[in-house]
Amino acid sequence: MANGCNQNPIGSCSEAEGLNTTANGAASHAEGFQTIANADTSHAEGNTTTAGGAASHTEGHLTETTADTAHAEGNSTTASGDASHAEGYLTTASGHHAHAEGSNTIASGQASHAEGQGSIARGDNSHVEGLNTQTAVGASNAHAEGGDTTASGPASHAEGSGTTASGPQSHAEGEGSTASGRTSHAEGVSTIASGDFSHSEGQLTTASGTFSHAEGG
Repeated sequence: MANGCNQNPIGSCSEAEGLNTTANGAASHAEGFQTIANADTSHAEGNTTTAGGAASHTEGHLTETTADTAHAEGNSTTASGDASHAEGYLTTASGHHAHAEGSNTIASGQASHAEGQGSIARGDNSHVEGLNTQTAVGASNAHAEGGDTTASGPASHAEGSGTTASGPQSHAEGEGSTASGRTSHAEGVSTIASGDFSHSEGQLTTASGTFSHAEGG
């Protein structure tokens, strides 16, 4: 029942403490300021947080969980995938079992991991880190790191600055390199490996044939 601090333990065996707190779920717990624990056994604490999934946990400021056993902490984070975890600032973990941390990162693939700033992990089991790195939908097990890198092929790896690994099992590293062929490898500066199983290295080199190799500058 509400009291002078507007504490509302509505769910059976729930607890509300602080100011303007509401515990709607059975055995839920809301504490702090303007927090809401909506689901059974959920826990909301901090300032203006909402725990919407069963056994979920929100803490910090303006954080929200909408899935079971999810955890959101920090500032303006959202954990909407089952058993997902969002932390830091303006991060979103929407994939099941996903983890987003840092600033403005999104982990939308199942079991994906996004960290750094502005990075997006769309592929299942994919990993992004650094600044504005990304993996594409369908790029399962892909890895992008560094700055402005993209790993869009399944099991691909892009690292460095402005590199793209779009072929399945491809690898791009350095600056501005692109590996688009299957199992291709591009490294150096502005190199292109477009042939399947091709390898380019150095500067401004292109390996376009199957099993081709280009190096130098």
